[in-house]
Amino acid sequence: MGLNAGVGLTVGVLTGSGTAEYLLDNGADAIVPNIAYLPKMLGCSKVRMRSNSDLTTTTIGSSVSNESD
Repeated sequence: MGLNAGVGLTVGVLTGSGTAEYLLDNGADAIVPNIAYLPKMLGCSKVRMRSNSDLTTTTIGSSVSNESD
């Protein structure tokens, strides 16, 4: 899908049905065990995630804190 979308970096995530070998053979540039690895891999220090109605900000390497909109 990443190749078809023309993205600059296609990352395969091993929480789906594909193996690392399958994902690499089908265009993945990198493989991670789960999506929690993506922010660090991409050099992000903060990640915003929406969980139900709460907006949380996670600083990589620290705990989760709640923020208001």
